[in-house]
Amino acid sequence: TSFIRIVILLAFTDLAFSIDSVAAAVAISDQLLLVVTGAFIGVLALRFTSELFVRWLEVYTRLELSGYLAVGIIGTKLLVQLIFSSLVIPQTLLFIVMVCLFLWGFSKKEKSNISD
Repeated sequence: TSFIRIVILLAFTDLAFSIDSVAAAVAISDQLLLVVTGAFIGVLALRFTSELFVRWLEVYTRLELSGYLAVGIIGTKLLVQLIFSSLVIPQTLLFIVMVCLFLWGFSKKEKSNISD
């Protein structure tokens, strides 16, 4: 029964990331085919790389926070554009912020307690 629980939990996690990525894709493009294709590729990629991401979260101490910050920034961008529709936020600025968050997330590695 614990295996079934894990499978169901992973399925819900995949769904949550899919919804999140669709919202992010809508912020970038209004082309439906592009958004659907991106969401499909994202779900497949998450299925095959989830173990690697879990390992990275254990090793890189800032990675989880940088992920939350990235989602928060994208959400804030969506809200700002919804409220102030005439305001144009440059895509280059958003890209630079995301790259900086990515680099910061991988900048601090947890020291291993395993001795040879």
